[in-house]
Amino acid sequence: MAKRKIRIVRCKCNYDLAFGAHTCPYCFRKTPLHNRYWFWALIGAIGLLGGTAILPSLLGAELAMAGQ
Repeated sequence: MAKRKIRIVRCKCNYDLAFGAHTCPYCFRKTPLHNRYWFWALIGAIGLLGGTAILPSLLGAELAMAGQ
């Protein structure tokens, strides 16, 4: 089975870009940051850190209310 290429973004020249590409192969412009692998890894890490910071405070409030 052939591997499908993921196309998320179009360049300003209307060329379909492959996910993770740093430049457009047609016009050689830089691609947007949200087309890079590291950008989504950074977003995931921020979400994970934010979730671990918020979740204990929410659980602590529920446990405190349950004890009353």
